[in-house]
Amino acid sequence: RLDAPRASGRREVDARDVAPASDTLPRVVDVDLAEWAGARVELALSATAPSGVPCDAAWGSPVVVDRRARIAARGRGAQLPNVLFLGADTLRADAVGFLGRAPSPTPALDGLAAGSHVFTDAYSSINNTNPSFASLMTGKYVKNHRVFDLKSRLPDAHVTLAEVLRDAGYDTKAIVSVAHLGRAGLRQGFDSFTRPGGQFFAETVVDMAIDWLSEPSPRPFFLWLHFFDPHIPHTPPSPYDEGLHPAAAYGMGPVEAWAEFREPGRVALEPSARGPGGGSAKLYHGEVAYLDRQLDRLLGFLDAAGLLDETLVVFVADHGETLGERLSFFDHVGLYEETTHVPLLVRVPGQREGRVHRGLVQHFDVFPTVLARLGLAAPAQDGIDLLARGAESADAPVRDAVFANHANDRGEMMRTPSFLYLVSRGIPRLPRGPHLYDLERDPHARDDVAGGGRPEEAQLAGALARWLDQRSAASAPESVPIGDEERRQLEALGYGD
Repeated sequence: RLDAPRASGRREVDARDVAPASDTLPRVVDVDLAEWAGARVELALSATAPSGVPCDAAWGSPVVVDRRARIAARGRGAQLPNVLFLGADTLRADAVGFLGRAPSPTPALDGLAAGSHVFTDAYSSINNTNPSFASLMTGKYVKNHRVFDLKSRLPDAHVTLAEVLRDAGYDTKAIVSVAHLGRAGLRQGFDSFTRPGGQFFAETVVDMAIDWLSEPSPRPFFLWLHFFDPHIPHTPPSPYDEGLHPAAAYGMGPVEAWAEFREPGRVALEPSARGPGGGSAKLYHGEVAYLDRQLDRLLGFLDAAGLLDETLVVFVADHGETLGERLSFFDHVGLYEETTHVPLLVRVPGQREGRVHRGLVQHFDVFPTVLARLGLAAPAQDGIDLLARGAESADAPVRDAVFANHANDRGEMMRTPSFLYLVSRGIPRLPRGPHLYDLERDPHARDDVAGGGRPEEAQLAGALARWLDQRSAASAPESVPIGDEERRQLEALGYGD
């Protein structure tokens, strides 16, 4: 029971019956405080139970929202739409509700997807972080920007999305949540670039983003936010360490100061459930749910500030994750479905109805797609505008095939609607040479039919070779020295080379 004072005594503002044995999840309570506008109000929470039954009630995360006034914010009413680029780390396509996971751990993203263009068959250009974001920010295959690892810096000769938007008059801001992404050469074009000494958790990224967005500015904004939470070590805060699946998207207040309680190993698991580096399939999905909770805070702020309908929103992941497939745990090794298939959605300003687009796309196709929606010319790049050439139709194919390089330049992949063709040049746990899978007969790519004399193998080998030969001229990336502390951080995250 929730009571508030009034002249005639306390008044009940919310009450509900709870069955403790079965109803243990948090409840969201929305209380109208208009009666006490401009005054101090004290809310009292109480609980009663039959005699002799222990009874406790607790609450957390209170937030007061003024529904009458808009928040002073950056970019409102600008001539060009704002751009919010949400980049999740290590997020598989099958880990989000809007691509089929049930029960859904991502109600906020599902709500966003309901009014967005959703691309169900988006594939990353590589299976590690820095090179993938270099592709997203330049619209180029990894073979063309040549950043294959976490120790190389994108040459300044490549034009980034931030540079194009800055030159068009945008305020440009990036907040990345892991140290090694901050040294990848992706600062170019950003007026402000924030990175941690180690790692930021999602609530910290969202807090900083809201602070920045709350500073009034007449210019449109481009804000890139990177979220590392789904990556190992998996230490989601309670209740996301207990398998909680949120029931609703909006109206949930912020949860503060979780980071101090996130010690690795805090959650007891069976030995078989935890993988190397502090990884756990259960806690991986808890991290995804926690990230969605923080995105809900951000989207709620934008909505309250009147900015959501003036903002082009992109949500994409850099690569997926291995959760035990092919005896690979939490190291995103390989170029199979679990590591390359990623969620991708684009919401254009004012969009109300969602549209699902089926068919192969590269995740970096968002580069020309964003610029086209803003009426800006794209520099030389490899992407395709996903919403052009009739692609507004959900049935219009964008690409016949997608390609990817393996981290550290250890192999390549070509995927068509029917086949997956891989070449290993030292991919861990995958023999060197070609590998072929018939996806129509073997959708999970378990049965390697390479060397069996199928005509498709020669065709795919030739197509992959031609793709590799079509390299654009690019200066070699600079290898940036890594200090002992950052080397220890990378090793703790599973990056030993």
